[in-house]
Amino acid sequence: MQLYLTATAAQEPAAAALTRNIAHLCYRVGAEGRLMRNASPKGGCMVLTDAGQPSFCDPSGLISDVLSECRAGRFSGVVADFERVSTAESQDFLQRLSEELRRQGKRLYVPERLAPLYPGASILFCTALSGGNFQMRLRKAARSFGARRIALDAQWLRMEFPLPCPGGQGRLLSAKELSQLMEQLKPVSLFSPELCANYFTYCRGVEHRFVLYDTAETLLKKLRYGAELGCGSAFLFCSEIEDLPTLMQQIKKEKIL
Repeated sequence: MQLYLTATAAQEPAAAALTRNIAHLCYRVGAEGRLMRNASPKGGCMVLTDAGQPSFCDPSGLISDVLSECRAGRFSGVVADFERVSTAESQDFLQRLSEELRRQGKRLYVPERLAPLYPGASILFCTALSGGNFQMRLRKAARSFGARRIALDAQWLRMEFPLPCPGGQGRLLSAKELSQLMEQLKPVSLFSPELCANYFTYCRGVEHRFVLYDTAETLLKKLRYGAELGCGSAFLFCSEIEDLPTLMQQIKKEKIL
C-alpha cells in the first residue's frame, strides 16, 4: 500500500523528514477557472481543492495547467479534494482530467460519493466512521470498486454525540477539546471493534454524551486492515495526526507501506 502524508507548504519540511511521498496541499481552482498555487513542490502528488470561489469556465485551460504542473512537479497523480456539491461543469472537468491522467499513467483520486461518475479513478474511502461497521464497509467498497482502487482517507476522528442521537450527527472536537475533556473527566475508554475507534460516555447535568475518537493505535488498525485487504494507497493528514513520527515509525516497522 502506497502511503502519502498530506501537507501544506508550511508542513512540508516536517513531512519530508518522514517520507518522500507527500500529497501537496497547495493547489486550488481559481475564480478565473485556472490553477492557483502557493508553492512549487516536487514529487508525490497534487491535492487540488475547490476552496474559495472556484470556476470551471475554462476546463481546457485548467486541465492544461494541471497536466503542466504534474510534469513539472513529477507528480504521480491528482487528489480532487472537492467539498462542494458537484456541478455539471466540475463533473465535466474531472471526467476529462481523469482521461488525460490515465493516458499519462497517472491517477485521479475522488471522494467515494463521486465514485460512480469516474469508473477509472481511485476512490477516497474515509476511515472516520461514526456508525456502521468499518471492516464491512471497507470490504463492500473493495468488492464494488476493486481493492487496488481504494485509497484510505485516514482522518483522525474526534466527535461528541448527545444520547440518544437519532440523526447520527455529532460535533467535531479539536485535539485540545478532547484532551481537556479527558483530563477533566478521566474516563474509562473502551474500544469499538465495529467502528475501529475508542469511545467513552459521560453525563453533563441530565444529558448523556458519547465521545468517539481515534488514537495512533486505532488508526494503525485501520491502515493494517486496508493493507491486508489489498487497498492501493492511503493518505494521512499531517495537521490531524498526533505524534506523527511515532505512528510513521510503526507503519514502517509493520511494512504497511
